[in-house]
Amino acid sequence: MKYLSVCSGIEAATVAFRPLGWKAVAFSEIDPFCAAVLKHHYPEVPNLGDMNTIDGDLFRDKLDLIIGGTPCQSFSIAGARNGFTSSNGQLTLSFFRLVDWCRPRWFIWENVSNVLQIDKGRVFRDILLDLENIRYSVAWRVLDSQFFGVPQRRRRVFLVGHYRDWRGPGHVLFDPYGLSKNYSETSPIQKISPNRETDPPIRLYRQDIVGTLKTRCCRLDMHNVGGDTLIKTGANLRYLTPLEFERLMGFPDYYTLIPYKNKLLSDFRRYKLLGNSMVTNVIQWLGKRIQDYDTLC
Repeated sequence: MKYLSVCSGIEAATVAFRPLGWKAVAFSEIDPFCAAVLKHHYPEVPNLGDMNTIDGDLFRDKLDLIIGGTPCQSFSIAGARNGFTSSNGQLTLSFFRLVDWCRPRWFIWENVSNVLQIDKGRVFRDILLDLENIRYSVAWRVLDSQFFGVPQRRRRVFLVGHYRDWRGPGHVLFDPYGLSKNYSETSPIQKISPNRETDPPIRLYRQDIVGTLKTRCCRLDMHNVGGDTLIKTGANLRYLTPLEFERLMGFPDYYTLIPYKNKLLSDFRRYKLLGNSMVTNVIQWLGKRIQDYDTLC
């Protein structure tokens, strides 16, 4: 599988897809700190910079997938909720224009779950209508990272599309165990969320996800104070370390501890880079589901 990652951030997609044997054709990221992380870990992959400047003809019918999580400030509850009217909202339109231009077999788009409610659902409706017009069949689902082996609640909507094939997106986002009302303990799924409509019933791995906290697949009680992340352990409240944050997002240890202008990235910068990223475990689950469907077909 060859993929183009846009709004790449620190590349949760590549951390997720490389174990599957997928190849990144290019990244698209303008933040200098994110770009430094990409250059440090993936020097062989070109960073095309601004997504709006990408020449789609270079990739037309040559990609298996485009993936991106466009900036969420225009759609989040904490943000201005300006929808498509802001520059960040315009990047969402640019993402789907690029999909139309490059015409990959698959795409994955991620954003905050609140995008489904903006302007009483009209924003998301317009996205779906535009995709229908360019012959992409889609499915969407709100996935919560706490059910993917990381101990944090992080709900995001994932929109998966396949060119001219209505079966593929449904296969990726929904499985028979997740939809069945007759769940059996003998099924390969070890744990099912109480909310079948929004939470995926996938395997929870019994391991120390955040070793320094001695946490075994539990959920952390996290608080944002002045832009910093605090966690509550027992009666105590303390700052989350960058290493713990990396593990909460599914990244390798010290992934963001890289040199930048002759010194290491600060903890503050590492927090910000990780907080704007996607959870790698969720992306890898989607990748495996896509791979499974391609194998079947």
